[in-house]
Amino acid sequence: MKKRGSGLLLVLTVIVALGTVVQDYRFNHSVAREQSASLAIDQELAGLELALAKLRTAQAAYVAAGQGPDFWMTRADELAGAMTRRLEGLASATTSTDARGQYDTATRALAELMSLDSRARSHVRNDERLFASDLVFMEAMDVVGRLDEAIGQARTAEQAAADARLARYASLQLGMNALALGFVLVVMFYFARASGDQQPDAQPRADSPARALAELAAAPAPVVAPPPRPTPQQPSIAPPLPKAEPAVSLSGAADLCVDLARLLDGRDLHGLMERAAKVLYAKGVVLWMLDADGTTLQPTLAHGYSEKVLARLGTLPVDADNVTSLAFRTLQPQKMKSPDRGGAGAVAVPLINAKGGVGVLSAEIRSATPDDQMMSVARIVAAQLSSLVAAPEAGNGGTGERQTDAEGVTVGNARAAVDR
Repeated sequence: MKKRGSGLLLVLTVIVALGTVVQDYRFNHSVAREQSASLAIDQELAGLELALAKLRTAQAAYVAAGQGPDFWMTRADELAGAMTRRLEGLASATTSTDARGQYDTATRALAELMSLDSRARSHVRNDERLFASDLVFMEAMDVVGRLDEAIGQARTAEQAAADARLARYASLQLGMNALALGFVLVVMFYFARASGDQQPDAQPRADSPARALAELAAAPAPVVAPPPRPTPQQPSIAPPLPKAEPAVSLSGAADLCVDLARLLDGRDLHGLMERAAKVLYAKGVVLWMLDADGTTLQPTLAHGYSEKVLARLGTLPVDADNVTSLAFRTLQPQKMKSPDRGGAGAVAVPLINAKGGVGVLSAEIRSATPDDQMMSVARIVAAQLSSLVAAPEAGNGGTGERQTDAEGVTVGNARAAVDR
């Protein structure tokens, strides 16, 4: 009977060990799924911030002089609709009460922003661009700040909820492993006691019973070694996710585009080029302008490079075999990966106006591989610069100045800014 009970105990121990291994696998799978979901939510919120930056760019475009407002108004409606759908989807999918409240706040702020946008459009249609600019650049700033803050608070709440769920999984896994280990220790202790209770049989003797009892009393008691203490198993912990490279500054890109739209003096382009380098996390940026003959690109404005470096760069033929010339010829953004893991990549985005290409914005970025988000922000900055600069026309001395409002305030192109 005792052997049968020991056999059942051993079978139960094996079942507990196998169940612990299976449950450990399920816990690790749940942790990986939770981390993947958290990363997806973070990317969705980053997409919201990028959409907000594009929406602000579109608003700045249709209140600026020389822009076709109908195209940018349609673009703004598309971006606002996409943002609304994203916010509603995130609010319905989240399990965090705090995050859901922030999504509701962001939705209301977006509705208020589009209400101001509707008023600005009425002023634009009535050719009252000054009043429209006040609505877009002044009154809307507080609403945009609340919207951006709500998105940031939602990201914090989602991360806190994900961390709490991961901590709960870790606690459950640790508790399960501790119970399994405790059960194994109890079983080992039971078998150690059972082996200690078994005594060797005494040899039969022909002497009297009294002498046999005396010899047994004088015999030393058997020494039973204590059972070895098992080494506790550490609970398996899923490896951390790889740390993402820093993304471009979306809020900084939005502020830069707003300031570019409000530019009144071409000399301020130097400071804005420095800000463009910070937005793109670039080591340096160069604004290449098409010359009067239309055959070469000249480095007109730059940040991050010395005058000697710019002098060595010289001019680039538009038909040359490099990413800058290729971006100008194809009117498509180009990127170049670094051959080294820790090297610097490069991007080149064409500047395009109604007449075609007028130049190229190139940047030497700090990461080895430019990602899609960085390319999108570079295109936004280049589009805003395209509305401020113009290629020099033959016979005008390369000044390229143009009127930016009805009061006669002039803003020169990049080459004129350097001359001044």
